[in-house]
Amino acid sequence: MMKKENCDEHKAFRGVLHQFCTLCHATGDKTDTCPPMQNTPTKMSQTSDSAVSLKDFAGLFFALTAIASVAVLLFSLLGRQEDADLGIGHTRALYRESQELLISSAQANTNIRNYIMTKDARYLSSYNQSKVALQDETDALITSTNSKEIQALLKRKLAPALKAFVETSDALVSAHPNTLQTNLLHQEIAGATFNSTIQSVQREQSKILRHRNDNALQITDNLAMLRVIILLVAFIAILISIITLRAVMKKDREKIRFLEEAVARTQLAEKAAYDALAEARRSNELKTQFMSNISHEIRTPMTGILGVADLLCNANPKLDEPNQSYAHLLFESAQQLLNVLNDLLNFSLLQKGNLALHTKPFAIRKTIEELKESARAQAEEKHLTLETKVADAVPESITADEERVRQVIAAMLANSLKFTSSGSIELSVELKDEQIKISVKDSGIGIADEDLDKIFLPFVQVNGGIRRTHGGSGLSLCIAKHLAELMHGQIGVESKSGQGSIFWFTFAGAEAGASHD
Repeated sequence: MMKKENCDEHKAFRGVLHQFCTLCHATGDKTDTCPPMQNTPTKMSQTSDSAVSLKDFAGLFFALTAIASVAVLLFSLLGRQEDADLGIGHTRALYRESQELLISSAQANTNIRNYIMTKDARYLSSYNQSKVALQDETDALITSTNSKEIQALLKRKLAPALKAFVETSDALVSAHPNTLQTNLLHQEIAGATFNSTIQSVQREQSKILRHRNDNALQITDNLAMLRVIILLVAFIAILISIITLRAVMKKDREKIRFLEEAVARTQLAEKAAYDALAEARRSNELKTQFMSNISHEIRTPMTGILGVADLLCNANPKLDEPNQSYAHLLFESAQQLLNVLNDLLNFSLLQKGNLALHTKPFAIRKTIEELKESARAQAEEKHLTLETKVADAVPESITADEERVRQVIAAMLANSLKFTSSGSIELSVELKDEQIKISVKDSGIGIADEDLDKIFLPFVQVNGGIRRTHGGSGLSLCIAKHLAELMHGQIGVESKSGQGSIFWFTFAGAEAGASHD
């Protein structure tokens, strides 16, 4: 059973959750964690029919697609036009090279004949230069052409014709006067063949040039038509864009107006939640202060009641048996009430952060024995075996807050004594990972797995029926957890339902007299 605490903060949180879920329902962003809402405005869902959809952009999409398609075709034609221009320029360059080849052939023929007639070495030198130029120009013409037909023609006819022309011309230089006429005839025939081959190549180049010019003109006409089409499609796309954007802007203005209203509502809800949370915190601080003050005020008369009850029990032998039992009952009840008040006071101090540690050296074994003696009477009353076990590695004296260590151990012992009806309880101390570990093992009723996470919560006992039988505020173990953490340690439990429990806690307890850097 759990006692409600910080009720005002809980209400404030529920108010924030309500405002958030209201906004989720209003904007159509409801999640699986949102609770069902009633009478929630759904203006956004009512305007969903008028929201911008893909249909609003269909005309613009098709217009842009048409522009893109025509643009792709335009770029393709521009590329073809560029290729045609390059081809025309290349063909013209080849034609000029073939014309230069004819000129070089004529110069070589003139130089060789002048040499035969005059035997002047200058003409022979000029012939040799013309011969080299002819060979270089022929090789350049063959390698630079990009037409396979012309290139095959040059290799098949022009190269052999050039070779024959050069050979017959060289034969004239060293010809005997008796064979001069024959050599001249052969040279003229070779020169005519070479020139005829060049002219046939020029004719092929002229055909290619005319064909490429025709293609270029056709591409130019197509480009002009495409430019007109692009302008028309672009004009239509602009009109469609204007119409679409006007519709989109209108619907966006409606959504912006609604979102502004939603933001305003959210800001109001946040402000209200913040105010409620601040008020809840102030109220909680007042309740904590009141609990601390009232605990202090009640402890003073309660101490007096305990003193009188102790005197009645131990210092007045004249009381008969019934009155003696009444005095013992008075003392036990007052002691239980004082324990509850101490728990409330410690809990309020922990909530405010005012609980400080006071460390000093103390004998841990002596403390364990004193706690065992204080719990012995209750254990014997329930016929329980209470044992202690301290490991040899534990120092004789440690430095820590003895009062808080006692409080944590007493809380674990009291819990075991409360929920153990038969069997034994073992209190053990060991040194683990340079920390003191204290464990309380019992053979009690144990704790179910689903309740292990609740055992250290405030005002909680895992079984309402047990709580009604055994009583208690449900704060001792919660306080023990805070104290363990305050001492830089931990607290935990290992248990199975019906198989007993092991409560343990660790804390930093330096050996008394040890030096630390």
